[in-house]
Amino acid sequence: DKVLDRIVRLTADAMGVRACSIRLLDESRSKLTVAAVHGLSDAYIRKGDLLLSQNPLAREVLSGRVVAVGDVKAETRLQYPAEAAAEGIRSMLSAPLQGKTGPVGLIRAYSREPDHFTDEDAAFLSAMASQGSIAIENAMAYRELGRLEETKSRFVLTVTHELRSPVGVIRSLLQTLRDGYAGGLADGQRDLVGRALHRADFLQT
Repeated sequence: DKVLDRIVRLTADAMGVRACSIRLLDESRSKLTVAAVHGLSDAYIRKGDLLLSQNPLAREVLSGRVVAVGDVKAETRLQYPAEAAAEGIRSMLSAPLQGKTGPVGLIRAYSREPDHFTDEDAAFLSAMASQGSIAIENAMAYRELGRLEETKSRFVLTVTHELRSPVGVIRSLLQTLRDGYAGGLADGQRDLVGRALHRADFLQT
């Protein structure tokens, strides 16, 4: 989250625009959900996800194109044009976030002015998207490593718990032998039982 928040804030500042957002594909890859936002109202953020089935512009961006919208009031490819106009947004610029195996989402800049974005802006946002994609994939990989480590720890705890019960039974039997309740032991036998008890004690710690 910190990585994403920093990307949208720095992008908006560098481009001198009102706002910037990042949306990422969900697991079903059928919609784009908000991952980070800078400069937009809560009401606009809560308007809903971008459904690819209802958003031709989002599909175009995810295909690998940087897409500019000169005037949201005249744009037919948007899913929420009325909400964008109510937010005071007049133009948008969107670039794909490309991962190693395909698109992972999009980054979008917003301006209060119509026809605000230039070819230079498109090149800059595309460069930010390329660098941002690397940062996002690294952050996601780091989070996944954390999950794997947590899963491993739970597995070890479970296995340890399951082992302690039979080890405890074995330890009791060895103590019975050592204490002579099953008959006397020769010195060599007593030594072997002592070593086995030591190992059982180690497994129970």
